[in-house]
This record gives sequence, C-alpha cells and structure tokens, in this order.
Amino acid sequence: MELLETTVSSRERLVGPDHLDTLTSRTNLSDAYRRAGRNSEAIALDAVTLARGERTLGSDHPKFLSIRRALAVDYQSAGRIAEAVALYEAVLVDSSRILGPDHPDTLTIRDHPVQAKGESDSGASAPGLGSGVNGHDPSLCGSGSGEV
Repeated sequence: MELLETTVSSRERLVGPDHLDTLTSRTNLSDAYRRAGRNSEAIALDAVTLARGERTLGSDHPKFLSIRRALAVDYQSAGRIAEAVALYEAVLVDSSRILGPDHPDTLTIRDHPVQAKGESDSGASAPGLGSGVNGHDPSLCGSGSGEV
C-alpha cells in the first residue's frame, strides 16, 4: 500500500494531478484500499479521481468509465448497494454507447448490477467481483484493454 501511495505522490509531482497516469495510479490505490477494507478511503479517493477525470478526459473517455466503475465497486463493498447499482447501470449505458454493446468491457460490466442486487438480497458477496484486471473477469476481457 505504501508503494502505491508513493507512486500517486510521485506522479502528482512529476506529471501533475490530472494526468492519465496519475488518475490510473489513484484508481489502483483506491482498489488496494477497498481490498484492505478501507472502503471510506477508497470512495473518497475515487470521488476525487472521478472529478479530475471528468474535467481532464471528458465523460466519454474509456478511462472515465473505468473510474466510475471503480467507484461503483467501492460503493458495493461498503454496502451502499443502491448507489452501486445506479452507478453500474449508468456506466453500462455509457459503455454501450461509447465502446459498443459487444466490447469486452461492456460485456464485463453487464452483470455487475445484477450481482450487486443479488448481494443486497442475500447478504453474500458478489461472485467474481474484484477478480482479474481492475476487478474484471479475465475470461470476458479477451484481448481488450482490461478497463471499463
């Protein structure tokens, strides 16, 4: 975790806080926070990254979709299921529009709202969530970018 925090600090200093590499490093750090059970820190970091990403990249950039999906995962991990489902569904609509309905990233996100709703109903953890690259099921990503 310390290495990821250092990477974010270094990228902010070297290329700036809004650079794509810095946004990616922040998303990686938030993922580590979430996996360590530090959900509030993950949510806060992804919220800042989301605002910076929208301003810098625009809302139609694939990385912006990835940041939004990461925030949805954070919400789900924190038990904020309604917020997670709403964000997953919005990302799915935008991913279909921007990347296409058959893009590997669109296919990957398609099941996330259902998984989150199922988790809410059963209280169990959503299967497959958090596996693969950036939380993606590697069998669905194919040769895609690995980002939503």
